[in-house]
Amino acid sequence: MNESEFKGPMLVRLFGRSNTQVLSWLSAQAKVASEVAVLGYGDGIIIEEGAGPRVVGVFPEAFVAAFAHHKLTYDLSGAGIIIGVNEETRVIAASLSRLGLKRLFVVDADDRKTEQMVQILRRRLFGIDIQTVARVALTQVPTEASVAVCLADPKEEALIEDISYLNFLKERGLWIDWSGAGEETRLQDEVMSAGSETFSANVIRAWRDAWLVATMTGQKPNELAERLAERYKGLTSS
Repeated sequence: MNESEFKGPMLVRLFGRSNTQVLSWLSAQAKVASEVAVLGYGDGIIIEEGAGPRVVGVFPEAFVAAFAHHKLTYDLSGAGIIIGVNEETRVIAASLSRLGLKRLFVVDADDRKTEQMVQILRRRLFGIDIQTVARVALTQVPTEASVAVCLADPKEEALIEDISYLNFLKERGLWIDWSGAGEETRLQDEVMSAGSETFSANVIRAWRDAWLVATMTGQKPNELAERLAERYKGLTSS
């Protein structure tokens, strides 16, 4: 497409490493939303006719909106726990902070990655106590997590086995399998048997995408999110 054919606006969704690398790719060429700059994570690029690209971030806001819309309950006195470190860890952490949780545990199969990510999060998120959990200590974590988000690589079999103990998740806690790591082991069934709830990661993805489209078009995101959630139901977590 050449410039004469471009009518805009156009939305470019970011995936994987591009969520954090977009700022260095576009350098000073783009307008960057303040939260994107703080987190170092963008959800999309909006390109409009006659204007430079805008890097926007909607994830934490959409995450909280999804919780509110579905009337999810969780114990604010409890902690959040993120299992797995990747490009999305920082934005999931920001979302849990937005929910009002004051403590956060982070664990990964690679302790060095955990330490590095926690240092990044401590520099970017305030008002939340962020702690590392050593890989070998996951099964000894106290039963304190109100919300658990699994970003673990499904290939990390030893880590998945330790997750299955669910020792960290409070009764009536909330489990979100973002990476699909527990799908083969049917961990979701164990979570429900333990008296906790599960929430589909694809519903949150639908809300994120709806908020992205709404940012570009001015539409109301809630109705769009419900329609997208129906479409995303049969998709895998990848």
